[in-house]
Amino acid sequence: MRSCFALLTIGAITSATMFGCTDEVDEVVEGEATTGEVRTLTGEVVEVLDGRTFTMKDEHEWIEGDLLTVVSNTDLPPDFNDEDEVTVTGTVQNVGYIEVESGYDWDFDPEVEAELEDVRGFLIADSVSVTEHEEAD
Repeated sequence: MRSCFALLTIGAITSATMFGCTDEVDEVVEGEATTGEVRTLTGEVVEVLDGRTFTMKDEHEWIEGDLLTVVSNTDLPPDFNDEDEVTVTGTVQNVGYIEVESGYDWDFDPEVEAELEDVRGFLIADSVSVTEHEEAD
C-alpha cells in the first residue's frame, strides 16, 4: 500500500512539473506574495523595456490591469517580443526600482527608470523561457 502511495505522489509531482503548475501573475502584483518568495509564473509579455526588463500579465487576461515588472538576471534572448508567452521563475521583491538597482548592483537607463518610478514590486528572474513566440511586427 505504501509503495502505491509513493508512486502516486511521485506521479503527481512529475505531472505538476510537466504540466507547468505555476502561480498567478496577479497574486504577485496584488501583494499576495512576500519579498523573498520564489515563484514560477506563466503569462504574456506586455512590453519589453530593455534587454533585461519587461512587464507581463496573466496569459488569459484580456484587459491589461496591473502588470508585473520582471527583471532578468541575464540578458533576454534577442528575439524576445511583446506578446510572447513566457514562464519565469524568480524571487519576489516588494520594493522600488532604486532598491532593486542597489541590491543587485544594476543601473537602469533613465527612460526605463521613468517607467519604473511608481512600481513597488518586481520579480527578479533566474529563469525566463518563451513557451510561445510572437513574431515582431
